[in-house]
Amino acid sequence: MKRLAGTILALVLISLTGCSSGVDDPLQFESYTIVTGEEVTGIDFVSNSDGCAITASGKIYRTNDGGKSFLPVGGRDGSRLADIYFLDDEIGFVCGEKGTLLRTGDGGASWSAVGADSGWDLASIGFPKDEFGIIVGNFNTGEFSGMGVIGTTSDEGVTWSFTKTEHKGLYYVDVVPTDHVWILGKESLVYTTDGGQTWDKIASRITGANALLFIDVQHGWEIGDNGLLRYSTDGGWSWQNKLKMTDEPLTCLAVPEPDRVYIAGNSFLAVSANHGRNWVMDSVSHKFRFVDIDAVGHDVFAAGSGGELIKLKF
Repeated sequence: MKRLAGTILALVLISLTGCSSGVDDPLQFESYTIVTGEEVTGIDFVSNSDGCAITASGKIYRTNDGGKSFLPVGGRDGSRLADIYFLDDEIGFVCGEKGTLLRTGDGGASWSAVGADSGWDLASIGFPKDEFGIIVGNFNTGEFSGMGVIGTTSDEGVTWSFTKTEHKGLYYVDVVPTDHVWILGKESLVYTTDGGQTWDKIASRITGANALLFIDVQHGWEIGDNGLLRYSTDGGWSWQNKLKMTDEPLTCLAVPEPDRVYIAGNSFLAVSANHGRNWVMDSVSHKFRFVDIDAVGHDVFAAGSGGELIKLKF
């Protein structure tokens, strides 16, 4: 990864502080480039210094200096990678197109393939328990094309079992330990409280939702197209619309503390320090599309199109 020249970075910071409030600006950032010109499709940091990033061309990059530099460590060329998830400091997973499912046991230094069918495009992964994980995707060919598939593991991702579902276009998993899992699909929001043994379909699914994140089993945020921002206090069965801050799509969010919420999208970044009652917004400094946000300690990393990565502190 190549850091921006000091003069350019200084100008960016001046521009940002000029649009809000000086040295205590909660959106003041450092800016880096993971890989020039390529979309970063996911990031996951296991500490303030160590993390990995994935790209649309199938590459995996690793940093051990808090995002200042990244080195390529593997991947699957030609298959878009969709999600990255670390279970702990050592064990992590990457999934993507054509059945791509990779596992690391050494903190991302090396990756090996785990068995999955190339007829599935895998989209999102999460672990509500240390040993138990769920992954979702969709058939990409044949008579079941577009139908969702759910995979489960009970041995920290060494082996997986996959099942076809009746739901279409599954693309996002959110987990709350130890048994609660929500899955977003094009036509459904499904929910389990028993680690995937049974699933309920939630009727309040809204078209255009891109991501959701539950703080606990009752309270969660949802974002989506046209600036969609909603909040649930009953596990996703009902939602309350929150402040509309942009007409652009919102694509990713992080909640490092119960009252602190970060949301991002097309040329847009915002943070609330009081549970969404007030927001500090920036729609000027970032002329790219954010794809993923990850928070660790008091660092918040956000990445997206053009290989861009920014780092904020709170």
